[in-house]
Amino acid sequence: MAIFQLGRRAYQDLVAIESYTAERYGAEQAENYLNELYDGFGRIVADPRIGERRRNRTDPFLMASISNYHFAIYHVEGDRIIILTVLHGRQDIETIMQRIRPALTDEINAILNKKPKTQSEG
Repeated sequence: MAIFQLGRRAYQDLVAIESYTAERYGAEQAENYLNELYDGFGRIVADPRIGERRRNRTDPFLMASISNYHFAIYHVEGDRIIILTVLHGRQDIETIMQRIRPALTDEINAILNKKPKTQSEG
């Protein structure tokens, strides 16, 4: 079974979403909405193919709806799913992706090339 990992930007996106939702709708709604987003990540883990490559929008990454409002942009490597960013459907996803695509590619390479420390290094 696949596992997912949040990239740095995805983590920051979730913090911002939680903060915005709590400020606007209250802490309980923020918690409920984060749970909904994580349920969306679970659907991606259950079937990584639910995402699609959107030419000129998200390629080479996959994009899947994880709520009524947000999309996850992610990369699949074997049984690992790296959630790269979480974007609201009203955002200009194409422009954002053009700007951040190189940084996301660098992050994937850094995550996949990380080697666990041995006891002698640690």
